[in-house]
Amino acid sequence: MTMANEKKSHGAAVARILKRSTREHVGYLYQWNTGEKQDGWFSDTIEDVIYEPLDPKDCKIGRNPGDRPDDDTGTGGKPELDAPD
Repeated sequence: MTMANEKKSHGAAVARILKRSTREHVGYLYQWNTGEKQDGWFSDTIEDVIYEPLDPKDCKIGRNPGDRPDDDTGTGGKPELDAPD
């Protein structure tokens, strides 16, 4: 099954969303297993933001649990996103 045909089932945070004026952390950018990206806001959507990429070794997409000796969850401590049923 190619990524284009793959069903959206899970995602992982790949970047922090920061309010440009204050650098306040206001959400995460998630990448689904299909490659699609989606903003995940802590509260209301904010228009003027910047995206701060997370270290790829901290992202679950494309890696297996336990890749880091201090992390057996596979998420690097970053939130995961499950597709709605």
